[in-house]
Amino acid sequence: MVKRKRKCPRRFRKNKTSSLHINFRDMMRSFGFVTETEYKFGAFIIDEAFVDIRLAIEVDGCYWHGCSACGKPAVSKGDKRKENYLVKRNWSVLRFSECLLKKDPQFCLSVIKSFYNNYTSGLVVKYNTNDLEGVLK
Repeated sequence: MVKRKRKCPRRFRKNKTSSLHINFRDMMRSFGFVTETEYKFGAFIIDEAFVDIRLAIEVDGCYWHGCSACGKPAVSKGDKRKENYLVKRNWSVLRFSECLLKKDPQFCLSVIKSFYNNYTSGLVVKYNTNDLEGVLK
């Protein structure tokens, strides 16, 4: 009898970084940002992390995370839990949807740059990237 390999659940796969995430990470690096990719913090993995200032960047594909711009419902329910966990531990979280990243990646980079500059100059600004969807409609 030949044993068949069972598929490993998505959360246990070594490489689950999407092409959307990889492309945005490369753009961030070309913009001069130095981040930790797939940074493990507690029970969660942060897509891109500025560990020194505790800033988490989440790249949300429309299918998996849902999107108000294209009307897709979320498949995953873990986003809020992850965000609450990080915020309680003094992290700031910026989320960018696939639609927003595809429409205007430079805008997303400018939001990160603005947050980073404000944070390093001592100004604390709260961003709600869910509200950024309306900017590009």
